[in-house]
Amino acid sequence: MIVRCISNIKNDSLLNSSDLIQSINQDYHVTIGKLYLVYGVQINADGSRYIDYFSDSGNLAQAPLEFFDVIDGKVSKYWQLKIWSSNDVTLWPAIFYQDYFHDDLSEAVEEVVKGFEEIKNLLEEEQNFKQAPFWE
Repeated sequence: MIVRCISNIKNDSLLNSSDLIQSINQDYHVTIGKLYLVYGVQINADGSRYIDYFSDSGNLAQAPLEFFDVIDGKVSKYWQLKIWSSNDVTLWPAIFYQDYFHDDLSEAVEEVVKGFEEIKNLLEEEQNFKQAPFWE
């Protein structure tokens, strides 16, 4: 899945969306007009929707789907569906479901970074989309 950023937190037209109210003061490190490869999708029971993407700051991040237009909606064959006890739904690569994956990735735990690089390369190849190396 590939998306194009159409807005960011400073866009007043999005401030009326109830799922974005708590996000007003957060910077998602996205550039309007730029394409992003989607690493996963989360749909919460309250209707809010988020994507996982590689941010301009060089990190795996999550932002409201409302900030993006879907350019290529093809779902990755590497994603797995999970319905959580809260009724939230995620479509993520299997490695994202490992205990403490996101924490370990942000802390640059070597084996987790290696696993992320592997899935990043697979997703990029699948979507014919190349991004800068992780932890560059």
